[in-house]
Amino acid sequence: KAEADGMASLEKQLKEEYKSFVKTKKSSIIQVYRGQLIHKDEIMRLKSNQGQLVSMNSFLSTSTNREKALQFTINQTPPSDLLTSILFEIYVNIQSPSRPLADIKHLRGFSDDEEVLFMFGCIFRLDDIFFDEELKIWRGKLTLCGDNDADMKDFLATLHKELNGMNKHIALGTY
Repeated sequence: KAEADGMASLEKQLKEEYKSFVKTKKSSIIQVYRGQLIHKDEIMRLKSNQGQLVSMNSFLSTSTNREKALQFTINQTPPSDLLTSILFEIYVNIQSPSRPLADIKHLRGFSDDEEVLFMFGCIFRLDDIFFDEELKIWRGKLTLCGDNDADMKDFLATLHKELNGMNKHIALGTY
């Protein structure tokens, strides 16, 4: 119960931040980036699922600054041969997100972070994944699905049946 209350509180706060965030944007489309290490097996799974939906079972921290995300990706040496670097490029229509997201740099105290945080449970369409020969890293292109996306509606209907009364905030962490 406490976990569900905590998640609901975080979701409420992120929704409030989202309202302010949208008012500051001139365009309804933004692009954010995330550089990270990823298991090579996961790369192969993603490659075989291009065009499909991908659900994030954790909060997703991204940057509006491509160069910062890219530097993080390029400068991080994988601690294992099983890991590789990837730069995710995420397209977002901020007028119709399925889950809350917001620019939280003013909450962190590091104003140059340019951080946009996505609530856990966001669903993205994996548009493309490829190895960039010039940068020597993997790149993945994602689009945040909105509530009107037909594939997302199908996914959520199936998920609702599978959850069968479970608390959605706790159950989504398992998908």
